[in-house]
Amino acid sequence: MGNSYKANEIPSELARTEIGRRFLEHTGYETVKWGQYFEAYERFLANYRQGVVNPDGSRRQVRFLEIGVRAGGSLQVFQEYFGVNAKIVGIDIDERCGKLDVAPACIRIGDQSDENFLRSVVEELGGLDIVIDDGSHLPKDQMSSFRVLWPLLSNNGIYIVEDTHTSYWRRFGGGYQKPAGFIEFVKDSIDGMHSWYSRHRMTKRGRFAMTEVLAITVFDSLVVYEKTTGKRPVNLRFGQERIFR
Repeated sequence: MGNSYKANEIPSELARTEIGRRFLEHTGYETVKWGQYFEAYERFLANYRQGVVNPDGSRRQVRFLEIGVRAGGSLQVFQEYFGVNAKIVGIDIDERCGKLDVAPACIRIGDQSDENFLRSVVEELGGLDIVIDDGSHLPKDQMSSFRVLWPLLSNNGIYIVEDTHTSYWRRFGGGYQKPAGFIEFVKDSIDGMHSWYSRHRMTKRGRFAMTEVLAITVFDSLVVYEKTTGKRPVNLRFGQERIFR
């Protein structure tokens, strides 16, 4: 599973990011994260610390969902990082998580593959701006949650799936180039983004990316989807008339 560190042995490069420092200084409930995640967090989450910009220019607090509570520590850190007024909910199938005190964040008990449950949580949040899937790590659950939550995500929202290395593990239902792996879904999404330029019929599950995905960023064991309302690409020409014909 890679290296595991005690508090006084954690690599010093984590301190390069604000969120890395928050995790380093955390003294609440336990949380476990891969060290390479923190620069990705900082790159994609930092802009939300001041809230979300509304169409009229005003700002509102971010609405954040973490799938997978475990011991509750990451919920505490994210609440501190985004601020006390941020709307943060964690979900977990383990009923023991419901006894954790992570206020002002809250925890709801349910299955990440249960569509009705997910929809009820998003309704409670009043919408959705950021999702971090650190749940079962099963590719089938990662894709199931994505299919439900992606349409509910706000424009310019961020969807992060962690522990995508399990797509290569047979015991998690994955395997190299196995369609059931979340990584293969990511590849189909990339194809879908480029459907404008190809006469080839792309896979159905990736076509949404043609108009709904601004970017897909792949890190070691972590994938970030950025949502947009896309339009047909336009090839623009600038400058003076061409000299060479």
